[in-house]
Amino acid sequence: MDVQHIACSSDKRDLVDPLIKHLNESGPLRFEAHYYPDEDVIRYVVGRDFGLLCPKSDLSLRELEEQWEEHRGAIEGSIFARQAAFGVTPVVFFMSPRTAKRLKVFEEPFGWNSLVRLAQDRQIRIRHAALRASDGVAVAVAQHLSFQSHGKGQETQVEEIKLLEQVVDEYGPDDDAVLQRATIEGDWTTDIVIAQEKSIITAARRAPTNTGVIVYPHDGTLAIGTSVASMAGWQSPQLDEGFERFTKPLLGLSGDRLARNALLHKDANALTSRDALEGFASALGPKVGQTLQWAAHSGAAPLVLPGRRAIRGIKSLASSTKRAVDVCLLFDSSSSMKESGKFPEAKAAIDEFISLLQGPGSRACLIRFQTQATTLTPLRPPVSPFYQPGSLDPAGDTALYDAVALGLETLETTGDPAHIWAMVAFTDGRENASSIGVAALEQRLKRNSTLRFFGVAYGADADVSGLSRLAGVSGGIVLRGDPATIRSLYERLSTYV
Repeated sequence: MDVQHIACSSDKRDLVDPLIKHLNESGPLRFEAHYYPDEDVIRYVVGRDFGLLCPKSDLSLRELEEQWEEHRGAIEGSIFARQAAFGVTPVVFFMSPRTAKRLKVFEEPFGWNSLVRLAQDRQIRIRHAALRASDGVAVAVAQHLSFQSHGKGQETQVEEIKLLEQVVDEYGPDDDAVLQRATIEGDWTTDIVIAQEKSIITAARRAPTNTGVIVYPHDGTLAIGTSVASMAGWQSPQLDEGFERFTKPLLGLSGDRLARNALLHKDANALTSRDALEGFASALGPKVGQTLQWAAHSGAAPLVLPGRRAIRGIKSLASSTKRAVDVCLLFDSSSSMKESGKFPEAKAAIDEFISLLQGPGSRACLIRFQTQATTLTPLRPPVSPFYQPGSLDPAGDTALYDAVALGLETLETTGDPAHIWAMVAFTDGRENASSIGVAALEQRLKRNSTLRFFGVAYGADADVSGLSRLAGVSGGIVLRGDPATIRSLYERLSTYV
């Protein structure tokens, strides 16, 4: 029997597993789903490992074509033989109930142009996913399409998007990470998160005590489709039949079942219809219904995802408007870093991090700490060589907190107020030589609400207690350094800035 192997994004498991079970019981074809993070779905399909795929969204299909051209040459026509869309989800504004009340979103329309007006007077703080991720691309495309639909020229669009980016608190690796950090223990740490509605619903199910308001931008909301696709030129005589059998039940799903299982709307044109919205919210169940509120305004037009070349242009334009970062890198060169291979791991990581920070306007400084904290590289663009060979070699004790104090002083005296400020400490955390204590640093970080502290801890015996206190009070995070996942670790960390 010819088995139809399907590459599926991990977020589709709850929807696809029951479908696969039903299809295999009814025959005659057999199906097997393989679940991966969305970027792996794209990577495996580029490698021609699968003929059927069900990625995270249609943005993934655009990215797949981009990578196909990069690895296999120019595309004539399409790499997809067939494609069937079975639902959509919009890019929306998610805000705290207090912000929703202040902005009167239940009383009057609110949209992208409303955000621009607030940003002009610095009356709003925003978070969204970084452009490296498809979730961040969704936000960028939604912004541009909304401004384009109102007849604004490119120069005006760029200026307005720059205004919005200047009130971004921080970016994030994806919607999920941004939403987690926007609400910590039920308290909102920003005003508005721009994300896909299905991501917000997933977060609400995970943390039902966190309340918030979903607002459909009245001046245009991007409707992102989700599709099943089959690859052109795939050597399987039953691929067409498999595509038909797999997509038929998906296309027949009711709006209620999509809402419960896939967190999608059935019809893009009904996204902001009050009746349709009430039915959608009801289908999500009482837990989400008690957590979330919806503010929809009649006349909001769903914007359709453009072709991949248009998305490529939008990504290029959006990358030039991203808020720059000033970051102080604190490197532990104490004797304890000689143990268990910690020093070479941390050194490789900081080199990787510096390379990831390449970007318009961003700057970095490097502070080495041993028995004393010393600035090796002042705040400047992160170009190579960033430090002298041998200058990080380990010796002496660990003045971690003195290094944090020096980093604070550096950013407060030479940092650009228009940039995001951050500190990243690469250390095993074994503080034993500082003249300043962690409590005093906590107070300084509380007073400086624009700065985020991140810790990267090395070694099984790493002391993360102090790092966690500093990260917690500043809205940062602590990660474990792992030589096997350096790039993914620092891509994740660097997207916050």
